[in-house]
Amino acid sequence: MNTVSENAPLKDQALLSIRSLSKSIDGKEILKNVHFEVPPGRVIGFLGRNGAGKTTTIKAALGFTDYSGDIEVMGQDPKTSRHRVMESVSFISDVGVLPRWLRVDQALEFMTAVHPHFQVEQ
Repeated sequence: MNTVSENAPLKDQALLSIRSLSKSIDGKEILKNVHFEVPPGRVIGFLGRNGAGKTTTIKAALGFTDYSGDIEVMGQDPKTSRHRVMESVSFISDVGVLPRWLRVDQALEFMTAVHPHFQVEQ
């Protein structure tokens, strides 16, 4: 898979590009030919019923699961450059990994401490 040139301006590079993403689990088709891009500065959310493929899409984008198709996260292929991808993104799953008593300001402080590129202002 081709990656975006190191010299390409970030403003022109999609933060997330997914093309022809497909995934089956135990013979059940979870994702079929999914395409979308997230441009810089955009915030997105995944909405859908249980089993629709929201978490599977995120896991594929982070390199946590096998898939067919092409994914780039800031020009990096999560299959071959997962470490570089994870240095640049932050992900908190729907699994209760943070204590319920944690306030928003404490969660932001936590993210600042564990993710070197996390900026509260953004």
